[in-house]
Amino acid sequence: MYKLLPTPLAQKFINRINDNAFIPCDNGNTDYQSYLSWLADGNTPEAADLPPPPPPPVFPILTPGEFQQGLINMGFLTYAGILAAAKQAELPYPLKQIVDAAVAGGTPTAAQLQAEPYNLPAPLATGVAQAIAGGLTLTAADRDEITWRWVTMVNVGRDYPIIGQLQLVLGISGEQMDQLFLTRGELTNG
Repeated sequence: MYKLLPTPLAQKFINRINDNAFIPCDNGNTDYQSYLSWLADGNTPEAADLPPPPPPPVFPILTPGEFQQGLINMGFLTYAGILAAAKQAELPYPLKQIVDAAVAGGTPTAAQLQAEPYNLPAPLATGVAQAIAGGLTLTAADRDEITWRWVTMVNVGRDYPIIGQLQLVLGISGEQMDQLFLTRGELTNG
C-alpha cells in the first residue's frame, strides 16, 4: 500500500506504507515502477495527510495611542477629535456621534447622519445607517460604558469588550480590527 504526500513532496515522492519508504517519482526507479504497476491494477493510494492548521495570531496589547493611531489611519478618527474629546472625557468625533445615533433609536438615514447633530462623513454615515437598520441598538448605559472604557483605557487588547463594541459601532470588520492590532496601529486605509 502507498500513500500520497502533501505538496510540494507529492511531486517528488510517494510513501510506501509497509516500510515507510519515500520512493522518488523517477521512471528509472524499480520501486516507483512497482508503484505504477500497483496503480495499473486498479489500486488507489491513501490520501495525503492534511497539514496542521496555522496557529491563531498572537495579538499584541496596544497602548491607547497605538490603537487610536490605527483608527486615525483607517479614517475613523482625527487627531483634533481625539484631543477635543480627551479634554472633556468624552468619546472622540465621530465615535460619540455614532453612539448617540444608536442610542437615540429609530432608523436614521445616511442623509440624516450627515446633518446636525451628527455631521458624519458620507461613507461612515451610510455604514452607520445600515448598522442601525440591521439591528444595532445601544442604551444610555451602553453609551456610558463605552465612554468610560474609552477614557479609562490604559492598554488595549484585541479581546477586550470595548473592541467588539467599537467594531459594531464603527462598522469595522473582524479582519480590519485584527490588522489594526497586528500592525500596532500602523496600517493604512488603502
